[in-house]
Amino acid sequence: MLAALFVGTDAVASTPWTIEAAISRSLERPELQVAAGAAAREALAEAEAASAWPNPAVGWEREAITGDEAEQEDAVVLRQPLDLSGQRGLRADAATARAEAARQRGQGYRRRVSARTARRFYRVLLRQLRYDALVGWHTRMKQTRELVARREAAGDAATWERLRIERELARAATDLALEEAEREAAWRDLATLVGAAPEPAEWPRVEGALAPVLAEAPQRPGTQRPSPEVRALNAEREAAQMEARAADRGWVPQVELALGWKTLGAPEGRRHGYVAGVSVTLPIFNHGDAEADQAR
Repeated sequence: MLAALFVGTDAVASTPWTIEAAISRSLERPELQVAAGAAAREALAEAEAASAWPNPAVGWEREAITGDEAEQEDAVVLRQPLDLSGQRGLRADAATARAEAARQRGQGYRRRVSARTARRFYRVLLRQLRYDALVGWHTRMKQTRELVARREAAGDAATWERLRIERELARAATDLALEEAEREAAWRDLATLVGAAPEPAEWPRVEGALAPVLAEAPQRPGTQRPSPEVRALNAEREAAQMEARAADRGWVPQVELALGWKTLGAPEGRRHGYVAGVSVTLPIFNHGDAEADQAR
């Protein structure tokens, strides 16, 4: 039964479906989880990478002089780049804002899926009510035909009355068949959205009101909370502004500290010392103008 595909067992196949159950099932589909969460997870990973300090580098060097006065010099040096411009922090904040934008877009996608599920659910509910009404009408017309046929046999009713009832019965049967097809199409649309294959011919019932009462009173214009799409755009704007601020600091020189241990081997013995240094990248040919223009 189709209900078993929805809820998992035949034992609960007769359980009526509610709008909450349909929306919950549609939001639990694996493909929706991927579509709604993949971009957010990727953006979070980018934010984590942007906030990380650059890795230090360790190097070993040897300088040797051969001959009668041979000397050998070894040095192990640790080098650590430093961000004095604040670009790393700004780019990390920009990446965090982009992650928030991706999360808000995922929320908006879930809201749209929920809205589509609700529309298809209420379409099923409408077709179910219409189908039930037509079934009742068709049943009453059959009972009326039998009654008129008995009266005709007893001579209390004319033949044309029975024929008129049979025409109405045929019309009711046609309307019932058409409505059954509409009901099946509505169930197929809903089943496709919630991830179930509507193979069986027996459909579970749904329950609810065609005009549900609002959970809370509508807010006045200007006091409503922005939609996830609007919040995503705001977060993307903040990210672009921080990227532009980071690019504007491209003129700040890049600094690298060096610290290490040095040994010198000579005929008179081995001596030890240290290595310390600072290197600065001078922004002579590249002032970061291209990055700033791209960020803007």
